[in-house]
Amino acid sequence: MISIQLLTRERLQEAGDMANSVFPDTKRPPSVGLEASLDSNIVREMSESNGKHGSQFNWFKYWIALDDEVDKVAGVIGIYEEVEDADEACWLGWFCVDPAFRKRGIGTMLLDYAIDQANKLGKRYLRLYTSTDSSEAVAQQVYEKRGFRIMDERPRKSVGEYEIFYRELDLQKS
Repeated sequence: MISIQLLTRERLQEAGDMANSVFPDTKRPPSVGLEASLDSNIVREMSESNGKHGSQFNWFKYWIALDDEVDKVAGVIGIYEEVEDADEACWLGWFCVDPAFRKRGIGTMLLDYAIDQANKLGKRYLRLYTSTDSSEAVAQQVYEKRGFRIMDERPRKSVGEYEIFYRELDLQKS
């Protein structure tokens, strides 16, 4: 059975290692964001290191999908708030499922949970950034199915061979 639980210090290493393995080529490894959900000093340091032109963060919150039968982290998802649009939106944080646990509905379960949490916060939008990397093709289908539309307001950025783009779910319509 799969349960969704708030990320704890006891599961941080396991969740971070799994997320880092799914996203190995990132400028800032996923484990940093996961740890920030447990330590407000890291949130402040991340905001300061981004400088004037980067994202400034208020908070992060992460959950894990735990396979209770084998006592293993099967997936992770988070939401966070950026200072820039805190009055209307929160953002989807690192979202992944361990390859050994895929095709069991865990990703959908995690995404639905995050959408519910954003709704409970009274936000209008849940936003995310993603890419045209082929490894994210399945995720694009999941986002489309859940109603996340591509935002036109933010320009795409090229990173290597793929582009970064932004999606948004209008929580009042979902």
